[in-house]
Amino acid sequence: MKRRLIAIVLMLCALSGSIRIAHAEDNSYADGIAQHIRAGDMERAIAEADKAMLALRAEYPPEQRPQHCFRDQASALLFAQLNTEEYDEVPYDFAFVPYLKAYALLELDRPEEAIGALKEAIALDPTGPFIRFELIANYEKMRMLDAVEQEIRDLWPLLIYPEDFAKYYRRMGFWLIEQNAHAQARHYFIYSLVLENNDLAWNELAYIDQQLGEKVADKLSDEDERDKLTHLAIETVTADGQGLELSDAQKSVMLSIALMENIEGKQDMANAMMRFALLNENLQLPLSAP
Repeated sequence: MKRRLIAIVLMLCALSGSIRIAHAEDNSYADGIAQHIRAGDMERAIAEADKAMLALRAEYPPEQRPQHCFRDQASALLFAQLNTEEYDEVPYDFAFVPYLKAYALLELDRPEEAIGALKEAIALDPTGPFIRFELIANYEKMRMLDAVEQEIRDLWPLLIYPEDFAKYYRRMGFWLIEQNAHAQARHYFIYSLVLENNDLAWNELAYIDQQLGEKVADKLSDEDERDKLTHLAIETVTADGQGLELSDAQKSVMLSIALMENIEGKQDMANAMMRFALLNENLQLPLSAP
């Protein structure tokens, strides 16, 4: 549960940060539910989520309720790129509360109910990748591996931020481990590290070495070996059809976000987004061990 709980905390931080656009003042429901999750009281979290949805629906009756809400500016811009319909927004709690309920349901080993809550959230936030990552976790719990693979691949057009792409490749790695394709999975975790230096990926590389009786992860501390392994990972992932090929919609949103981040003084993020958006070949950035 610890890894998943960290993800919840990070998501709450993101929603309360500068990139949130959907009624930032209306996040009290989600905050209260998350407190119960952090305390390990999943039943209370689910009950509070149900109460929160009743309150939200009472405040926004169907005839006054807009159709969508988005986690951040990137999701809203991507939706606008992919759809011609006009829309207004409701508070993001409409999508985030079902997401939190689903999180608690999965912790209680109730994935079928969780999937229903997540589909409710996706209907409101169709371009929010973090909800779909949670849907994948529930399909994994139910051992619906074909659904896992399909959801992972369907995620690609919705990815904007480098860390989301890195998470995408880690999910591919986890899925390959489930297929007992450990050597292939290793390439995906190494590829993910090209995009984001993440402890989860390093841990999985160590696990793969343990399973295969190898010490490939240790070689990543050597610059020459690291370059060889990174290029091999890029070639392998690209050959699998999972290389970095972005749609025009993704590139357009990345450039827009890069410009906004640049204006706000977040130069590192702006530069990363710009490199991502203008990329014509597979991304090759330095890989560093933690």
